[in-house]
Amino acid sequence: MKRHALLICNNDASGATHDIDKWEKFLVSGEGGAWERAEIQKCVNPSLAELSSALYRIKGDGNDFVIVAFAGHGEWKRSTVLEINPAGESISETAFNNLASREIVCLDCCRGVSRLSESATEAQLRMFSANQRSYLRQAYDNRMMQALPQTVKLYACQVGESAYGDNNGGFYTNHLLDKATDLLPNTDFQTVVRAHNLAAPLTTQETLIKEGEQQHPDVAAARCTIQNQLIISISTKMFRIY
Repeated sequence: MKRHALLICNNDASGATHDIDKWEKFLVSGEGGAWERAEIQKCVNPSLAELSSALYRIKGDGNDFVIVAFAGHGEWKRSTVLEINPAGESISETAFNNLASREIVCLDCCRGVSRLSESATEAQLRMFSANQRSYLRQAYDNRMMQALPQTVKLYACQVGESAYGDNNGGFYTNHLLDKATDLLPNTDFQTVVRAHNLAAPLTTQETLIKEGEQQHPDVAAARCTIQNQLIISISTKMFRIY
């Protein structure tokens, strides 16, 4: 399976850089699919021209699976519009459509209605042997390609709401990546929809407690059986030392 991850942040938003660092750390882990660094592209404060060029290349590369994660500012103008750099350049979420036959798009940003961590280290890659990483990558690829062709869009909040966070990153991203590895007993993977469903109420609760505001994460996904859904992680329990 040919895969690509595009991690974008506007570091004008508090904690946004931590969010994409956490995404990278998760992806290179065994649970996250044992991605290679060459498969992960990080864009901090990209210009519109740079991001558009990157999307054009990704679409033309013939990827089987693509993950896009964005952390920063946003608003709602008939679709979620992302402010991609401190200069105020923006792009619509629709630009991420049809990058591959299987996609996960995670947008941790506000969706208000317009009126007009620690970074990944080499230790992550050494956590498993080369043979173990190869096995995990193949298991991840096989399960991902088992899913029906589809795009899953994850939103940190509903239309008309704001997405909150602190210097440790976005509340939604933190909970999503935490719940990505909260697998059910006797299962070997976590679907992206289940991870979202676990993270959403925790995000709402944290935002209410810390900010006194309403934030309700949302998801747009195909209504299909679990075996046909896209996954966000796989189990590495066979390699763990207790």
